[in-house]
Amino acid sequence: MQFKLSSTQQQVVDMIINKYQDKKEAPLSGKKAYTNGVSATDCTILGKVFADIMPTETISHAMVLVEFEPWVIHTDYTNNNDKTPASAILIPKDDIETSTLIFNEECTTESFKDFPIIQEHISKDIHKQYLSHCDWQQVQKVSLHEIYKWQKGTGVRWDRKALHSSDNFLINGVTTKTALTMFTEYVAN
Repeated sequence: MQFKLSSTQQQVVDMIINKYQDKKEAPLSGKKAYTNGVSATDCTILGKVFADIMPTETISHAMVLVEFEPWVIHTDYTNNNDKTPASAILIPKDDIETSTLIFNEECTTESFKDFPIIQEHISKDIHKQYLSHCDWQQVQKVSLHEIYKWQKGTGVRWDRKALHSSDNFLINGVTTKTALTMFTEYVAN
């Protein structure tokens, strides 16, 4: 689900990204990306500012992602070992020539290797345009739910079970992209 940010939400997102983007705390997969963790205090602020889009959820953790190489198809369900994973929320720092693709298929483990090839899988055109960094055999296991084009002032939210991927932003001449990512859990009744 794509959404527009209010001016207050945008101000808070800008503040958080500026505060954390240069920390280079946790390099992932060599030099693929940095995931700079957002403090519990700042997560509380984000939770209050974004309460309207997640009324039955709370932010379990958040990070400022600074990415240098595109992610392949994966799930965020197991991220942080949350007991009741709910949503992932991505908000880009800038307008940038990149997209995040969200698929219909869901996975609650680290791997979807055993998923079968499906009839309504991603087309070769979509593979070439967005997912050329992903193995064609893996791409044939997913069908497209949504393409979110990164644009400042907007965000996207999806179920953490949903498989998703960055596009191959390197072919668009993008060498670095930065976003705030938040991961939520369902609030206990």
